Amino acid sequence: MSMFKPVIILIKKLPRFLFLKLFKKDKIPKFVTQLIYELGPVYVKCAQVMSTRKDLFSEEFLEELGHLRDKVPSEDEETMRSFLKSVAPKKINEIFAEFNFELVAAGSVAQVYKGKLTNGEIVAIKVLRPGIREKIEDNFKLIRFLVKIIEKINSSIRAINLKEIVSEIEELLLSQTNLENEAANYEEFKKVFEHDQNLQVPKVYREYSNRQFMVSEFINGIQPYDYNELDIDPRELASRVDNLLDTMIFMRGFCHADLHPGNFFWSREGEIILIDFGLVHRLPQIDRDDVMTFYLSIFDGFYDFAADYFLKTFLNTEECPIDLSIDDNVVYKSIYKLIHEQFTKTNGEGFFSSLFRQLLKVMRKYHLKIEANYSKLFLTLITIEGYIFTLDPSFDMIENTRKKRLDSAEYASISHEAEQLIFGEFGTYSTAMFVEGVHSTEAAYRARDDYILDQLKMGRGNFVIDVGCGRGRLLEKFEKAGMNALGITISKNEHEVCKKEGLDTIWSSWEDSDKSKLQEYPLADGMTVIEMLTHLGSLHENKVGLLEKRLERFFSWADRKLKEDGRLFIQCLNVDRDFLCDEKYVEDYNRIQNQLPWLGFTTLEQVISSSNRYFKINECENHSHDLLKTYYSMKRNVDRNFVELEKLIKPEIFSFLLKEADALIELSERDIISLHRIVLQKK
Repeated sequence: MSMFKPVIILIKKLPRFLFLKLFKKDKIPKFVTQLIYELGPVYVKCAQVMSTRKDLFSEEFLEELGHLRDKVPSEDEETMRSFLKSVAPKKINEIFAEFNFELVAAGSVAQVYKGKLTNGEIVAIKVLRPGIREKIEDNFKLIRFLVKIIEKINSSIRAINLKEIVSEIEELLLSQTNLENEAANYEEFKKVFEHDQNLQVPKVYREYSNRQFMVSEFINGIQPYDYNELDIDPRELASRVDNLLDTMIFMRGFCHADLHPGNFFWSREGEIILIDFGLVHRLPQIDRDDVMTFYLSIFDGFYDFAADYFLKTFLNTEECPIDLSIDDNVVYKSIYKLIHEQFTKTNGEGFFSSLFRQLLKVMRKYHLKIEANYSKLFLTLITIEGYIFTLDPSFDMIENTRKKRLDSAEYASISHEAEQLIFGEFGTYSTAMFVEGVHSTEAAYRARDDYILDQLKMGRGNFVIDVGCGRGRLLEKFEKAGMNALGITISKNEHEVCKKEGLDTIWSSWEDSDKSKLQEYPLADGMTVIEMLTHLGSLHENKVGLLEKRLERFFSWADRKLKEDGRLFIQCLNVDRDFLCDEKYVEDYNRIQNQLPWLGFTTLEQVISSSNRYFKINECENHSHDLLKTYYSMKRNVDRNFVELEKLIKPEIFSFLLKEADALIELSERDIISLHRIVLQKK
């Protein structure tokens, strides 16, 4: 009978709802909030997520729904006192010097109290509500029954694959009824994110915790919607929340799955204090790659690619009733149109909630269904997006993601001092040239620069642009030869080094250089690109075709920046196409992609075909013999200066750099990557 308790409640409440609808509409938000609580913990959990959606509900509704985040009606105190005695691992007075029965928070699954351990430490005590597991199971019996019926009559519900989502939510909510799991999640999250700035995760006392009772560090915090108490620009706070979201989903693959504003606070210093780790997502690399690829293809303006990728990747094709091939496909055209319109209309602001609603309309129209694992990710993005746009209504999540990706890359994050220890005074991230008679790495870099100068065939008075100029050694070479030289770098550190040397540089990516002072310069006689193409996209983005679109865009940009007959020198690392596609490399590909999800290479064929529209090839030489000599030299320097480098480089970046160095050596030793030096001339 308990399974149908929510139905009975709804029937009983219906007359009251109709009365309010007709005569007292202003009372409906409070009525609905109370109704949700009476329906049970599953419904409360859903309302907690929806309580952030300013774009879906009125302020009155949001204010009332917000009470469900930490002001859910509590259990009777006497009931909880008795329950505590039965679930605490020891007698209360053996664990605590003080135990305050005044509630700190009451959630749908548990209640939280404040206490002091016998050693004087202030702690939070989380206790499950009595019988909560049985209540959740009862709720889901009815929900599964209703979903079966609704999916038959409502195409919107079918579109989001609600049946599988409900199964996942049930599993996750039931896991919340075991606080030993939550304690383990706390510890894992704290370890995985130990080096992340602007983040705090409370310590858990496992010796005082069990399935129904958990003790953790108590941290005083500021409620999310009281952010004005902080002396920090709300836009900066929005950036910190968005950066955490990106880090969880795209970098760590370990995500707080219930990140509504009842489960985090602000410290006085503006750090995010995360609590309540009953629900977490562990995201496989392929899911993270897919969402990131879709995400960035929209930002890059490749709406055709994004629409095609959505159809091929995110939909449940096994149950698809129609052909999804692009040719004359109305579904593809519909999705392309709405992605283009949504992005240009919103400029990335409040983008995902709007986009997801529009995508659901298309899927409903054509009876399509999204894969449940991707629904989960999109819903996580949408939930936190609501709070981000409360902080800053004009915040651009997509732009912030791309900026973070560039800023956190190892080549943009390492100090000049650390670079010198790894590469030497004349070294760079790129490959040196060990011609006959050259044995030292320093001499090999000088030989490489001499070779570039000779291949460009530039002289006094010519204007040359070095894209990805590093610390400016090549710029110095050009200027000593009497040329005018301009460097472009995304690394703030490298930009500062060049400025100190009096070298003319622009701190920008090549894509954004037109927004900088580059437009004030004349067209160039020559251009150099030294292994910059490695950073155009990941292995995954190459495998699925996004990198190639960026490569084509780059050559179009280079064509516009060069004079007629201008020369373009490219030094590029190229991956064997078979490594991306051949089954014999699947295990190696997955291993490296999982370890280094942002490492990428072009193929030689891609460079040639993408440049062919604008440039002809004058020279194309395979110099792969230089790779291992350069990498071994770098590795020796890292090993020799390891202790000092640990102090100079952020732990996460240093770890990535070490893994990247090992991967480059392995791929070179196995002839999976090659090095080509190419001279192109504008047609």
